[in-house]
Amino acid sequence: MHGDGYEDLGFARVDVDRAARTGDPEVVYGAGKTVEQGLAVVAALRAAHPERPALVTRAAPELVAALGDAYGGQALVDPEARAVAVGPVPEPRGTVCVVSAGTSDGPVAAEAAFTARVMGAGVRRVTDVGVAGIHRLLAAREELDTADCLVVVAGMDGALPSAVGGLTGVPLVAVPTSVG
Repeated sequence: MHGDGYEDLGFARVDVDRAARTGDPEVVYGAGKTVEQGLAVVAALRAAHPERPALVTRAAPELVAALGDAYGGQALVDPEARAVAVGPVPEPRGTVCVVSAGTSDGPVAAEAAFTARVMGAGVRRVTDVGVAGIHRLLAAREELDTADCLVVVAGMDGALPSAVGGLTGVPLVAVPTSVG
């Protein structure tokens, strides 16, 4: 059943009009969804936007496997990010550099990198450059300066985003994690 800009699946109202309003289709938050629910939402998004991938984040292993089985070669899976994209990924434009403080921040950084790539950005990652060893961050300064946008993933104290922001004039998004 279609509503005004959404498709009512009974358990969810999928925003099939979001791409027209924002430029990007709805992203599926997979946590807590059953395999059947995840498959139904992805099918609705693929039908509404065949030219764009349907992105599922925080997907349980069962949902990842089911999407892989259902969509085969159309499914791009990143196990570290716990994310799946179904459909054609756009050619990359620009560069997003995802910076992470330590290995504990890896899954969140991987999710940010995967999401940026699926949305059409070129992506580079700079890992394990927390402020406890500031020399590691300073060694990556040139790579940070050449990005169009930085996503800095680190603990809740905000030290790494502050340090990176003081080293470069590149627009920065800070992503606090509850680990590390």
